[in-house]
Amino acid sequence: MLKKLTKQLNGEEWTWNNLNTLCWAIGSISGSMMEDQ
Repeated sequence: MLKKLTKQLNGEEWTWNNLNTLCWAIGSISGSMMEDQ
C-alpha cells in the first residue's frame, strides 16, 4: 500500500480515477467511523 501511495505522489501512476477512488475510500472509512459514535 505504501509503495502504491508513493507512486501516486511521485506522479508515476497519477490519474484522476485513482485520486477519486482514494478519496472515496477515505470518505467511506471516516463516514463509517462517525456513524459508530
